[in-house]
Amino acid sequence: MNKLRYPALAIGLAMLLTLFNACSKNEASPPASTAAATGSQTAQASASQAANPTGKYDPSIEFTTVRVYDPKQYFDPGDDIDSNAVYDYYDTALGIKLKNLWAVTSDYDSKLKVAIASDTLPDFFKASPVVLQQLVTDDMVASLPWDEYASDDLKKWVSYDGGIQMQSATFNGKLMAVPETRGPYGDLGIVYIRKDWLREMNLSEPQTMDDLNNIAKAFAQRSSANGKVFGYFLDKSLDLKSFFNSYHLYPKIWVKDEAGNVTYGSLDPRMKVALQELQDLFKAGAIDPEFGVKDKNKELELVNSDRVGIVYGRYTDANGFKNAVKDDKLVQDWGAYLLPSVDDKPALSQVNSSVKNYFAVSKKSKHPEAIIKLANLWIDSQLHPEKHPIMNWGKTEKADAENHIFYTINPLVIFGQADHINMGTYLPNADKLKDPSLIPSDKKGQIKQYHNVQDYENGIVNFTNWLAWLQASEHGTMSMIKTAYDNNLYKFDAFFGAPTATMGQKMATLQAKEDEMMTKIILGAASVDEYDSFIAEWKKLGGDQITAEVNEWAATHQDPLAGRTAK
Repeated sequence: MNKLRYPALAIGLAMLLTLFNACSKNEASPPASTAAATGSQTAQASASQAANPTGKYDPSIEFTTVRVYDPKQYFDPGDDIDSNAVYDYYDTALGIKLKNLWAVTSDYDSKLKVAIASDTLPDFFKASPVVLQQLVTDDMVASLPWDEYASDDLKKWVSYDGGIQMQSATFNGKLMAVPETRGPYGDLGIVYIRKDWLREMNLSEPQTMDDLNNIAKAFAQRSSANGKVFGYFLDKSLDLKSFFNSYHLYPKIWVKDEAGNVTYGSLDPRMKVALQELQDLFKAGAIDPEFGVKDKNKELELVNSDRVGIVYGRYTDANGFKNAVKDDKLVQDWGAYLLPSVDDKPALSQVNSSVKNYFAVSKKSKHPEAIIKLANLWIDSQLHPEKHPIMNWGKTEKADAENHIFYTINPLVIFGQADHINMGTYLPNADKLKDPSLIPSDKKGQIKQYHNVQDYENGIVNFTNWLAWLQASEHGTMSMIKTAYDNNLYKFDAFFGAPTATMGQKMATLQAKEDEMMTKIILGAASVDEYDSFIAEWKKLGGDQITAEVNEWAATHQDPLAGRTAK
């Protein structure tokens, strides 16, 4: 590999490495008791490395891994997944020579299982929650010296969810992998309502859940040349979580009861109250009677033909309202709102902070701390992209246009938990102050979005500008994410571990029965009281065993968000 292929990197490399390593020169050694507790693997690291989380190995160490990558992955001419500028940069910056024992474009899980069975694991590798659980049980992965080696930036990067995702990788008090974290906050529940219909019908914006249900029933009385009008959007996926959240109910996730036990949210007896309301809404014509056979796209046809007035979704879901703008004119005026509540307590949006993948280190590795050093550098490259240009190729307009995505060559990528919160801060502020400099210079997509907002506010009406305005303006849906975060308006799933044994066997069947019962009740084919029979059947068909397994898991895992209440 010719490292001079990237002249900007070659010219400034010494300066960039000095910037990255400067913060580590006065690091103190960790207490002897703490270092000892991390196990024999840490003891094998040099004393200088134990005191220097961002320091470079001298001489370099080899750190093996295994990879799965997109067959369309871009490589510079002469490069490949085994030899490339990204791998070279880790060696130059950290003294870590990355070596792939193997790399595939498919069937990674099958090949990893063979490596586990034959005891030929590399130093570090990506593993699913189920695989990690088994490896921990079989004592095949090393505990990681997180406190000693994780930079302050890395610790902050993975803590925006209160520590849930880190806890999911913790077993008996020891961190056994680095989670491939992701941000849960973009799943905030938002209600989109036709504001033009509210004005036409002299209806006030909803303050409570009763208000919203009454609006839905009123909308159902509208006349339309295109056919029957409905209040609520609903399709066969039966995504009603935001509706239930307004009643302080959290179906299909796990919650803690007043006694501290973890229970399945769908079993709350108050579900019958909300289900009765849905049945009443259906009888009032506020729900499409064909929802059970329509997918989302089919149901969106009703939205785009002026036949649905209320849609639950995420902050981006107005992108499905394709007919909102016609002939450079806004013809569907959708307003976005936080979830209303059935009472005086704020409604919380249920979210899941589970981890899809982890980066684990073999018990045989001589340098388990090296994976944290890789993570430190990755995070630094995200926070200070100007210092690590090769790590961020793919974020420029030119690179995006040519599909030159380089960051995916990295064998370890940790996604930002705070991305949505940050966007919900700088984009609305930039719009409010008309100052694009408030947007980080590397966020090309958000800068473009800002200019779309300004165009819309200056009278240039098209779908792209309107959608950007609905999302990124001072009072747009992104600002709602920041508001919800600041006010603790999220309800996290209390179970964030790998699926339990019985879950893997029976949960899909149990959830299918749950959907079937809800559908029957909404349609009026079953009484609300029959939900009690469903609860009894759910418990009998494996639910009680799953609940016991979940509580056994909870007994060994802290609840990072215990005691947090809405503001």
